[in-house]
Amino acid sequence: MSDSIALVMAAEEFRALLSANIELAQGLFRMLLEEKKTEDPPPSQTRASQELQAPTPGVELKSVDKVLILQILPVFEGARTDELYELAAITRDVVLEPDKALFSEGHPCSIWLVLAGEITLESRDGEQKGTASTGDCIGVHETLAGADWSWRARATSSGRALQIERDALFELLSDRMDLLQGIFGAILRDADTEHESQDG
Repeated sequence: MSDSIALVMAAEEFRALLSANIELAQGLFRMLLEEKKTEDPPPSQTRASQELQAPTPGVELKSVDKVLILQILPVFEGARTDELYELAAITRDVVLEPDKALFSEGHPCSIWLVLAGEITLESRDGEQKGTASTGDCIGVHETLAGADWSWRARATSSGRALQIERDALFELLSDRMDLLQGIFGAILRDADTEHESQDG
């Protein structure tokens, strides 16, 4: 039997370290979410855990409306009500118009949830690679990993979407360690589920 050396850090000390250095959290997310299939994979895409009801056109979403929507996103399922309200405060309600550009290569990634309508995803050369429609959420992994878009997206029909920008999200997470921990937990659960499905 050979000697071993281990480094130990208490949970509270680790949380304090993350709070003081949010870039470390981004690095941990990058490690967990690293894509190895291709050099330039399409944006990550998930779905809301419940069916979404399209918002009334022209009627502004209230904070409570955003909270009810955000809580059915898998990445925020473990968030408390007060945390969801803080998330709602940094969530933009975006009107989708046909051919409206939403993001392009080189811009900071952000989380997009389609409430109504459809978004087309295109590669650098303009080739259509996929779509996101009502209930689809794109960019979660890329945003958490602190990446920039290597894809572009545009609306292909009228509708609505919610957007959470990366900088605003991490500013909130730096003050909300419980929320950050909950998101880590959600990502780890997704990874475990994916591994189980592959093994099965």
